[in-house]
Amino acid sequence: MDKVNLHIPLKIALYDEKGVAQTLYDSEGVVDNVLNITQKDQTFEFHNIYSKPVPALLCDFSAPVKLDYDYTTNQLITLLKFAENGFIRWDAAQMLLAAELRRNVTNYQQGQPLDLSAETAAALYQLLDNYQKDTELTSLILTLPKATEFAELFKTIDPDAISAVREFMADAIADSLQELLLKTYNAIRLDEYKSIGKTLPYASCVMYV
Repeated sequence: MDKVNLHIPLKIALYDEKGVAQTLYDSEGVVDNVLNITQKDQTFEFHNIYSKPVPALLCDFSAPVKLDYDYTTNQLITLLKFAENGFIRWDAAQMLLAAELRRNVTNYQQGQPLDLSAETAAALYQLLDNYQKDTELTSLILTLPKATEFAELFKTIDPDAISAVREFMADAIADSLQELLLKTYNAIRLDEYKSIGKTLPYASCVMYV
C-alpha cells in the first residue's frame, strides 16, 4: 500500500486562565499560529508560557478533522467567554452543552434530579448579555442541538432520556435567563427595523420566552 502523505494545517491559540491570548514563541522568536502536522507523532514546543494554557484547537475549522481533547468545564467556559475565534466559541458551547446533557441523562436513568450547572448558566447569561458583539453566533449557541444530534454522543441511545433531558435543559436555560431574555427580547423588538441582524437573537429569545 502506498504511503499516504499527511498534512493537517492546525490553527491554534493559547489562553491563560483569565482568557488572555498568549503570543506563540519558539526558540527563535514569534511563530505562526498554524501548525503544519505532517507526521503521525509530532511535538511543538512553545516558550514564555508560564502556566498551563487553555488550547483553542482548529480555529476557523482549519482542517476537516475531529480532535478529541479532554477539556474541563472551566476551560470550555474560558473559551466560550474569551476566545477571539467564533468557531472556537461555538465549539466550546457545544461541548459544554453536551457534557450537561450526558451528565443529566445519567441522572435521569438513575432517577436522580436534573440540574443545569451554575457555571454553564452564568456563561450563557454573559453570552446573551453581550449579544451585540456577534448576533449570529449568540443565536447559534442559544439554539440547542436537536435530540437526534445529541443522540450521536452515545454508543447506546436512550431516546426517552435524551428527549426528556433536552426539554429540561431548554426549560432550565429559560428559567435561569428569564429576566435577561425578556429584556433582550423587548430591546430587539423595539429596534428591529434598524438592524436586520438582530432578528437572529430575537428568534432565540422567542424560543425561550
